[in-house]
Amino acid sequence: IAASRGIPAIIYRPGTIMGDSTTGVASLDDFVPSLIRGCMQSGYVPEVEVNNELHFMPVDYVSRSIVAISKRQELVGRVFNLINRHGTTGEELWDSLLKFDPTLRRVSYDTWRSHVAGDSQNALTRYIASFPERAAPAGEEPLVRPQFDSEQTLSIMRAAGVDRPEITEPL
Repeated sequence: IAASRGIPAIIYRPGTIMGDSTTGVASLDDFVPSLIRGCMQSGYVPEVEVNNELHFMPVDYVSRSIVAISKRQELVGRVFNLINRHGTTGEELWDSLLKFDPTLRRVSYDTWRSHVAGDSQNALTRYIASFPERAAPAGEEPLVRPQFDSEQTLSIMRAAGVDRPEITEPL
């Protein structure tokens, strides 16, 4: 609306913003850190197929990108997708957690949700309404998620000396 009224605007579409790529400092109350902490606190990860991907982006990359783009007047009015080219599936996230903490157990979705919902001290409690009470039936069609092209943004960031980190298991 601002742009349609003549106000110079740039649209930034970041992926799931995570902690700093060097220090790991993050807002622990955000969804994904709460999901990770909630699993760690419960001792469980859900046995559930997650078909959509999370496109994690470290906060330092997102902030450096926004600053670099905002300094270039010729980029006003454009849209920039600040995402990782390879998303992380729920399965990859669960596997990483199980490697990090081998005491975690994989349990049915229903058992996991019930355990998290029954613990008012669990970090995930604030988000429990986001999780359906029952797992989706096996074989149900996955949701189709839009795919965003970030190659143009990546070229502009490289030229500005801002490198997009690859999201690796340790990161």
